Amino acid sequence: MKRSATAARRQLALSLDREARNPLPEETHQAVVTTLADLLLEALGEAQKQSEIEEGANDESENHI
Repeated sequence: MKRSATAARRQLALSLDREARNPLPEETHQAVVTTLADLLLEALGEAQKQSEIEEGANDESENHI
């Protein structure tokens, strides 16, 4: 299936005029923001735990009996 040359050269315009609207009620909006913040903090904590585990694994070769 071959595209025509005219279709390939056509550009789409991006409309920058957007109506500022918030589709969620204020209490729902705040709950979503709070939940996302909690999830990000939890993910950050898990990443830090994983980093500490990996750093601790490097010390194992130094433990001689």
